[in-house]
Amino acid sequence: MLKKGASNTKGMEICRKMPNLQKTGKEMSEADIKLKIVRLIDSQSGEVLRELYEMITSKVYERNQEVGPISDIEQGYKEMSEDTERETEALEWMEGTLDPEAL
Repeated sequence: MLKKGASNTKGMEICRKMPNLQKTGKEMSEADIKLKIVRLIDSQSGEVLRELYEMITSKVYERNQEVGPISDIEQGYKEMSEDTERETEALEWMEGTLDPEAL
């Protein structure tokens, strides 16, 4: 796991090898970008894969922190998920209603 402020040379090396979106001269769709990212990640292993994971999650977490206050519906889901007693009851109810033979 990378510590805050630590250098991520392997991950950065991988990113430098990726074609720069602005230099390609073509506008890539978000779907194309996502596909390229998934293929890049799929081709990695070991420490590089872990570093990529850390880079992505830290960037996503950083961006989510900058978004500001959450909407009313997000706040409601957050509060529901933090109610462990109700979550336990809901899980027990779901398990009781599943038909194991139908699975």
